[in-house]
Amino acid sequence: MIAWSVSDARTEGESDRVLGIAFDVRETENGFVFSVETSDASLFKCFYEKCPDDLGVYFFYGDFSKDNELIFLKNMILAEHE
Repeated sequence: MIAWSVSDARTEGESDRVLGIAFDVRETENGFVFSVETSDASLFKCFYEKCPDDLGVYFFYGDFSKDNELIFLKNMILAEHE
């Protein structure tokens, strides 16, 4: 089982979040698909409407797709701004 969360407590209805590095950014018709690596070396494939900085460190907020293959991000914030 893969957990898309860090240790921060959250309120009900709030998306899970994770701290990670964005890389391998590719543009699609509807947004951007990229990989995220977390501090425990977990890798995730994400989709977001805006382009992340390659090798940028972000807090990512989102939910897994039904097949758990892709995370649809609701928001991403540069870690230095959080």
